[in-house]
Amino acid sequence: TDGLLSWASKGLQSAQGHAAVLGMADLSGTGKAMAGLASARILKAKESMQEMAPPSREQFTMFAVCLLIGVGFLALSTLFLPMVMIFPQKFAALFTLGSICVISSFGFLRGPKWLWKQMVAKHRLPVSIGYVFSMVGTVYGSMYARSYLITVSFSVAQLVALSYFVVSYVPGGTRFLNVVFSS
Repeated sequence: TDGLLSWASKGLQSAQGHAAVLGMADLSGTGKAMAGLASARILKAKESMQEMAPPSREQFTMFAVCLLIGVGFLALSTLFLPMVMIFPQKFAALFTLGSICVISSFGFLRGPKWLWKQMVAKHRLPVSIGYVFSMVGTVYGSMYARSYLITVSFSVAQLVALSYFVVSYVPGGTRFLNVVFSS
């Protein structure tokens, strides 16, 4: 696609040069508009092809590392669950870091732009807003309110939203969630 884009740019420059020689300045403006439209479509096609391409070995490795770090933080946070009344900050910090690592790991597969598009997609936007709200609530409950009830409540909401995201990125996962929650 890069070759096609450079070919289109050279064609535009050539058309502009010919139009200027022939004294057809108006046509060069039209040519610019058409070339701009073609260039935009080529870039959009390139992005689409990159999204459809399977992840590279490096992308998959980064995904796995980030996912394992996230799962590690989540596992460490469970060690502080019995002491959440005494140390809600430690639990909340580890739990939220783990949650962020797990969700970020999917950005390594297709890129952060793709992850952002997925999170703000119409069918996921309410869950995304709930996820961010639950992370903020978890940190607020532990750091400022120092309430283990608020911390645990928002942590449960965070876990539900994170579980939805993880399952929905697995092929057939959204259909599975619809079947489970419709009964």
